[in-house]
Amino acid sequence: MDWKLMLILGMAAATYLTRVTPFFIRIREYRFLKYVPASVFSSLVFPDIVRSTDNLIAGIVVFAVAWKNRDLMLAFLAGISALYILRSVF
Repeated sequence: MDWKLMLILGMAAATYLTRVTPFFIRIREYRFLKYVPASVFSSLVFPDIVRSTDNLIAGIVVFAVAWKNRDLMLAFLAGISALYILRSVF
């Protein structure tokens, strides 16, 4: 079988299994799935914060403000402000 076809079939199976899994587990065990979007988002964003700004302090400020206030706009403004202040000081 061609490797491209095997790759497509493997990706299709992985996509199908992740979408039908919640239907086969009990509702009590379904609670952990509500944390999946936040964990995937943070695993995608955190490396970019470190690599793009070369300033981990601004990323920590954003994380702290977002964790404390749960407001994305406030976290965004705090991060931009922290990055501006740190770049003007250093």
